[in-house]
Amino acid sequence: MKELRSGRAIAIGALGVALLCAVTPYNDLKLQNTFLYGNHLPIGGLCLFAVLALVVNVWLMRRRPRAAFSNGELLLIWIMFTCGAGLASSGLWRYLAPMVVAPAYFADSGRRWLDLFRDAPDWLILTNQPGSPLALWFYHGLPPGQTIPWMAWLRVTAAWGAAFACMAAFSMGTSAILCGHWLRRERLSFPLAQLPMHIVRESGSPRGLIGNRGFWAGVLTVVVCHAISTAHHFVPSVPDLAHRFDISGWQQVPPWSALGLPVLEIYFAVIGAVFLIPADVSLSLWLTYIVLHLVRVLRFSLGYDPLHLGPLSHEGAMGVGAMLVWAPWLLWLARPQARRHSEQDGLCPTAPLWAIAATCGGSAGLLIWMRLAGVPWTLAAIVLGLFALILLVLTRIVAEAGLLFVQTPFIPTDLMAFWGTGYFTRSSAGATLLAQVVLMHDPREHVMPAMANAYAIAGMSRRRLPVTSAILLALLVGFCVSFVSSLWVNYRFGAITLDQYGPSMAPTWSLDRALQYAETPLQVDVGCIQGLTVGSVLAGVLLYLRAHLVAWPLGPIGLVMGSTYAMGRIWFAVFIGWLAKATVIRFGGLPGYRRALPFFLGLLMGEGIFGGGAAIWGMLTGVTAPQFLPN
Repeated sequence: MKELRSGRAIAIGALGVALLCAVTPYNDLKLQNTFLYGNHLPIGGLCLFAVLALVVNVWLMRRRPRAAFSNGELLLIWIMFTCGAGLASSGLWRYLAPMVVAPAYFADSGRRWLDLFRDAPDWLILTNQPGSPLALWFYHGLPPGQTIPWMAWLRVTAAWGAAFACMAAFSMGTSAILCGHWLRRERLSFPLAQLPMHIVRESGSPRGLIGNRGFWAGVLTVVVCHAISTAHHFVPSVPDLAHRFDISGWQQVPPWSALGLPVLEIYFAVIGAVFLIPADVSLSLWLTYIVLHLVRVLRFSLGYDPLHLGPLSHEGAMGVGAMLVWAPWLLWLARPQARRHSEQDGLCPTAPLWAIAATCGGSAGLLIWMRLAGVPWTLAAIVLGLFALILLVLTRIVAEAGLLFVQTPFIPTDLMAFWGTGYFTRSSAGATLLAQVVLMHDPREHVMPAMANAYAIAGMSRRRLPVTSAILLALLVGFCVSFVSSLWVNYRFGAITLDQYGPSMAPTWSLDRALQYAETPLQVDVGCIQGLTVGSVLAGVLLYLRAHLVAWPLGPIGLVMGSTYAMGRIWFAVFIGWLAKATVIRFGGLPGYRRALPFFLGLLMGEGIFGGGAAIWGMLTGVTAPQFLPN
């Protein structure tokens, strides 16, 4: 076994994180290609890792064996790619940069968002002056002869950097505490960690993945299909392959007009990941999604609105109820004795006392930060408690179901609004909603699931990898490089011409909602409370049945994900992945699964290879390629 030269691996990982963070804002925001970091199996990092492991390292093993990377080094590099490089996009800077500028910029168009921050500390937003050049240049681009106002950003960047550091500490500590229990006691497979594990384990063997025809068949399937779609995008006379199916024509006649099933979309990466998970988990996801939509038809037939609309729909409220039951259940299962066993078995490469200190310190730091931002202690504690619950459940979903594209059915203030919003002031509403958008509302690239996968990789590899040090350096490099690249893209091209959601839509819905909470408070919403109660009861029943009936297939994961935007995009691909695995297991058993596995790993790798190639081509030519993963 090759010696683990962690210093070399960490240096290369840091360089890779810097490179990915430097190019991601231009690719995602300016070119609007498929996001390099739009999910928990990022195609940017996957492409770079594939080049390193399957090309560079294979060449080194044949020509200069002593210089080749060990398996531990490659895994350490992958961990840094997944934990650090997402900060340049939805992981942080896609929202942080525009949210602290939007109140001043939109003041000239009649928005009263600055009223929310009259009493806020001056580090919470970039400027409170309407028409300030700091805001105008950010949204419209720099005038000739002007330079990016780096110094003006230092104060607000340092303040939000402190909040992010606290959130990262909480995420790291909690992930380290839970990973050993999830690996040893519950034997979760951590599907998104399987691809790099298979690559590093088998890349040097002629009979491994690199020499497996099924693996390359999966890669070619994705590359060829995406290439044909890209050719059709630029030359419409080229026939396209069907990957989207509009079924709205089947939903025109009442009561089926209330069904509301979206366009069916095929995502190869989702299919590949779902093939790696237990069939009962994927069954729970797609079947619950269908049942929730059939309930809409039933409600319509009984004379009710298909969706009860309040702070959330009744489906979203059910998802909230399911999370409120599932999270305590997960904590109960991961009691202190499980953490002691995980350390003794070597499944979690960090000390429990350190993990507990990081969790508590990060939580306390965020609580103090929000109080300094203008949120009362009690309100801040409730918001952060709900945020912790959300992160716990979503991290569990990624670890158990391998869903690379996940979102939450609610943010903390959604649930709080079930009982009205009369307790908000302008200052507390503004600071709370601002923090939610930047840190909480879009977890498609949140660092906590990436950290859990990182600790799981170290545990499964049975190597003493310096995971914590690698993650910390990746976060530091990612934060600093993302700060520079994000501001450069926005000031160079003007945020108003780039991604519409971050600079415009996110500030609009969140800050308008903050004003509403403070000025025209919502009243108690009985329908949402009823939905929450139903979701809680159903989740409790499902957890009980799974604990007491071995053959019971359904769990609460479908209720949690059923109302989310992410599930609406990927449910059909989840169904295809479930059907493929169920068919293989039914007719081929475990040997059939092992023979088919390389093909589905190839689907995942194919997304990375084609996505990386499309991004490079777009950055060289300035031409946007069609998107092939949900954004």
